Amino acid sequence: MKKRAILAAVVLAAAGITYGMDFGFSVDSDSTFQRMDESEFIQKNTGLVWVAADLGETWEFHGALSGTLSSDDAEPVFYADLRQLSLKGLFETPAAGVSLVSVEAGRFREAEFSGRVLAHTLDGLRLELGLPDSTGRLTVGYTGLINKYYGSVMMSGADAADDADSDIILGPARLVGTLSWEFIELFSRNSLNLAAVLQKDLRSEDTVDTVYAGAGLNGPLGGGAYYDLYGWYGGGDIASFLLGGGLRWYRPDLRHAALGLSFLYAGGDDAGTSIYDGDNKGFLPVAGSAYGLAFAPTASNLAAAELSFSMKPWSREKDSVLESLQTALTATLFFKPVDGPFSEGQVDGSAGSGYLGMEIGGALNYRPFSDLGLGLSLGCFIPARDMFVDDYQDPWLTGKLYLSFSF
Repeated sequence: MKKRAILAAVVLAAAGITYGMDFGFSVDSDSTFQRMDESEFIQKNTGLVWVAADLGETWEFHGALSGTLSSDDAEPVFYADLRQLSLKGLFETPAAGVSLVSVEAGRFREAEFSGRVLAHTLDGLRLELGLPDSTGRLTVGYTGLINKYYGSVMMSGADAADDADSDIILGPARLVGTLSWEFIELFSRNSLNLAAVLQKDLRSEDTVDTVYAGAGLNGPLGGGAYYDLYGWYGGGDIASFLLGGGLRWYRPDLRHAALGLSFLYAGGDDAGTSIYDGDNKGFLPVAGSAYGLAFAPTASNLAAAELSFSMKPWSREKDSVLESLQTALTATLFFKPVDGPFSEGQVDGSAGSGYLGMEIGGALNYRPFSDLGLGLSLGCFIPARDMFVDDYQDPWLTGKLYLSFSF
């Protein structure tokens, strides 16, 4: 093993001398205070070593190794994994109107256009085709070799059981495929996205297989305003739908002010017992984002609307040390559209559908130097008392202090 490590170091060094190599190191410190039924403080420190090398004019190599020290009782004290390890080739092909073809193999991050259904690391192959007015992408990957503490795939009772089992380190064994096409500025500077996502559960029993078809439209409305709309139909073992979108208004001349209004509606099932029981007919993403800091439910049997505002108060003071400081405020409303299961166990299953509560949040983001970033996020969720079980009916608080240093 030692000889192999030495050989690998020699090969990398030779590649760096011959083709040019870039590398770096970053440290992220994440301090979180939570108060729900009781108070808890969690400290995570993550180090990331990355390397990138051009292997001639066509190929490039990317690698990143991460290790985390955690005080979270639900996680090991230390865990690590390869965050990226891929070889990518870029080929210019002017024939037949194709501007660029790329192929990437290994471990990489994949996300569909909305980020609501899939945004996750995969081990696999990705092909991209660039045309003058559109871009296509085909990806096939596997999730079962990724450290589960860096992952977020949760689609069945077996997934939930494995997630709670400290003896299991790797994520769920699932095969994921995506096919997408973006038509850039199809009409009046509006772009159209079409995508399909398929995931196959590779377990031998109690499997959950799903397929998704989605479309999105986005573009400018004039006067610094922009919109986006998207929708997903979920089929396979779970048939449901997800709708979302938003309006954003930017005023760079007013201290980089930005005002946003967005919404999300993910269908539910009024007859299921759990969104992970295999019989649930509500929408269930593979690994996507939703809303919230103190209260952050899965996009299943969920309706949410968020109003946000951000600005850089000292952006006009070019010589000010606070020039890069950004402030943000959010207010998010949460609803449970139908009776039936919900992702968060604190919600009373017998309470039915209705208004769940509101989260008020604030954030400060500061980057005084390109290699130093600071962030503070606060969230207060005010639950609708009759929708939550005892001990979770009072306001929830979450605060996060973030420090990032790289060189």
